[in-house]
Amino acid sequence: MIQVQEQLIDEDRLKLERVLNQSASTLAELRASCAEWEKNIGSFRATREDTFQKYMALAKDWCLMKKQTNEYKISLEMMKIKIQFSKTSNAKVDLFSMDMCDFAGYWKLEWEQIVKKIRHDFEILYGAIHQETVCYYEKKSAELQGELEQIVDYQKVDVVKHVEIVEKIQIEYEEVQKIYSHESAILLKSEALFSKLESEWKAIQIQNQEKLDVQSNDLGYLHENIMMMVSSIEEMQRSKICLESEIIIYRHILGKSDICQIAETTITKGRKFVIKYECHGSINMGKSKI
Repeated sequence: MIQVQEQLIDEDRLKLERVLNQSASTLAELRASCAEWEKNIGSFRATREDTFQKYMALAKDWCLMKKQTNEYKISLEMMKIKIQFSKTSNAKVDLFSMDMCDFAGYWKLEWEQIVKKIRHDFEILYGAIHQETVCYYEKKSAELQGELEQIVDYQKVDVVKHVEIVEKIQIEYEEVQKIYSHESAILLKSEALFSKLESEWKAIQIQNQEKLDVQSNDLGYLHENIMMMVSSIEEMQRSKICLESEIIIYRHILGKSDICQIAETTITKGRKFVIKYECHGSINMGKSKI
């Protein structure tokens, strides 16, 4: 029973040690995972900064290209105006035959109309360019703001998940630590109980050993008495044999013819008296042969 209790205590101890080792390994793995998450978050931040810088450079290049495109459009419009002006001038070559006073007034009016038309065209063109530029920058600013907010949200979610994982690991570790402490206390109590039972068992064994020693001494005395009785019986048998021999001799001397044949008595001199006794403790099974 004590061995069974000791075996159960050892099994509980091994089970608790396995649970503790498994929890420690899980905690180490989770800590390593958290460290890896932190590294990944740092790399994500660096990637975000790099992407943002590339995005700003591309936006700047796009603005320059847009500006050059607008300049090309303006140059194209100027070329169109010049072509239209040349066509108008060529169409009205026949007006050179007019008087000089009418010619000066005519060109003054034409130049005023041309300037007004060019001014109007430029106002429309610059208004469209301004509107397009404003819309583009508003759109890109909104997209950039959305991307930044999304990145910040991702970072917040990662941080929250990281904190939740750490808290969960901490709670599990505390629970395992409590269970281990409780089981350790139970183990200590069991060891104390085992020590107490072992001491009681040793005391009982000592008492039984003393009783067995007394019984062994009694058996020794009994064995000696039996040996004495056996030796006395053998002596009596030897005396009987001698007396029977003397009777036969005396009968032969007396001359009696009808001598009774004495039946031969087979006497086993080496009789065996087996005494079996069993002792517990330090006294083993033994046999005495006489």
